[in-house]
Amino acid sequence: MVVLARLGQVLTIAGMLAVVHVMYRIARPWHPGFIDFLSRLFDDPASAMVNGWGGLRVALYVWAFECIRRIGVSLSRYAPISPQVAEAVRGCAWSILLCGFGTLLQFDPIFGPRPGGVPPLDWEFNWMAFHAVCLLCVCVLVITRILHAAVELKAENEGFV
Repeated sequence: MVVLARLGQVLTIAGMLAVVHVMYRIARPWHPGFIDFLSRLFDDPASAMVNGWGGLRVALYVWAFECIRRIGVSLSRYAPISPQVAEAVRGCAWSILLCGFGTLLQFDPIFGPRPGGVPPLDWEFNWMAFHAVCLLCVCVLVITRILHAAVELKAENEGFV
């Protein structure tokens, strides 16, 4: 789990860099320098919104993979029912929640001529993803609650004996 989480982080960052590289290769006739190209990624409000949102989602995914890696490290070092594992799972709940809500809104830039009054972005709320995120959050929070109760019960039983 630890190695796969680290691999996920590396592939997420490599994917983001590959997208930037492909965008640069497409725009090279208009932007001869890479630094000039990067400085213009946020000029247009529509592209700034899409590029900033994409960067934020990449950061959220890298954080979620880090939380999963911490769970793997905790499980390899401590017993499955331990305060360390419970804390790692609780931290993972927040990252999964934010990643899930990051998938709910999808922004698509509108290229080409824009008739009067049409915004440069088309966005939609994905209802299927909303239901999946709600279910996932409830499951993770229930698992966290059960794990904390098991840790408290284990500590109470060890103190009793």
